[in-house]
Amino acid sequence: MTTIQVLLALLRNALWGHPVEKELRESVDFARLSKVAKQQTVAGLIFGELVRRQFPLTPRDTLMAFGFTQRVAQANALLQHELANLVNVMHRKKLPFFVFKGQTLAALYPHPEERTPGDIDFYCPPSSFDAAVAVFQEEWKLKLERQAGEHAIEFNHGKVLFEMHYEMLDFNTKADRLYWERLLSDTPTDFVEVNGLKVPTLAPTLNVLYTFLHLYLHLVELGVGLRQFCDVAVLLHALCDKIDRAALQKHLKVLNFTLAFEAVGWILIDKLGLPPEDFPLPISEKAKRYEQDILRIVFLGGNFGKQAKHHAVRSGLSYYWETFRIKLRHYRLFYALSPRHIRAALFSGLPHRISLLLGLKK
Repeated sequence: MTTIQVLLALLRNALWGHPVEKELRESVDFARLSKVAKQQTVAGLIFGELVRRQFPLTPRDTLMAFGFTQRVAQANALLQHELANLVNVMHRKKLPFFVFKGQTLAALYPHPEERTPGDIDFYCPPSSFDAAVAVFQEEWKLKLERQAGEHAIEFNHGKVLFEMHYEMLDFNTKADRLYWERLLSDTPTDFVEVNGLKVPTLAPTLNVLYTFLHLYLHLVELGVGLRQFCDVAVLLHALCDKIDRAALQKHLKVLNFTLAFEAVGWILIDKLGLPPEDFPLPISEKAKRYEQDILRIVFLGGNFGKQAKHHAVRSGLSYYWETFRIKLRHYRLFYALSPRHIRAALFSGLPHRISLLLGLKK
């Protein structure tokens, strides 16, 4: 088995509890596996599986795997503590909000403590956003300001990064933005239990739509890692009986992302082992043909395409020229999956970002 095959097999085991085959036990090259798993931001899941299933590792590799899973668990515990602080403040002030991605998805994994965490993303509706800003400035002694071209205010509290969103998705057409905003305003929030804490989040159908779009829009721009695919897989599995399939199909059709959703779904089924009955749409043969193109970007670039870029610092002409070329290549590859979005990105999104970069727009 290749390192990629071993990685995918271990992820299937971690997500669905599949038994470990003898060939898999004998195929683990820890050094190579560790490198790829970290690039894909799934090392916590992989190392947890290796330790729990008692793979034949050297004592040194076993210690490294165990130590990594412990650090991931500690990072998750820290985020859990700060998530509780956020929920308590917003409830006490009676301000509407919901949390998305992150810990709300981690809670759906068989071993939530092993999902590599990031930050805490939450959304406040326009009607209460300024009031929420004032609350955090007063309660947590912060100075918060909106930045041009951004969709959220970032701040740190208790060593955790928060993103307080006033926009959730980067649509390049006004019609798509308005459609999404109408969905948000018309759909009541749901709740998910995160380690005993009741947390407001997106309703099931909207949650699936958003989590897919977040993955796909990043894939088309610079790339994503396997963690984002795992997130969509566990979400679909957990909510398969709660998703309004007809409504989801309608939203995807209106936003022109149906084929893209099918292409992602095929990877979830074929590579990550999602039960086919959990996927809410039929998958066309045309969508299946994009599997290798998508996986090539995933494994070449890793988490948010970081491995594919030669310029780590997000500034300077060389960095922006490199990312521009990557985006154009992805737009060409995936045009048929979401033609309207990519046309808008080419004729509106990219010129707008260039104007912001050059200081021509505020």
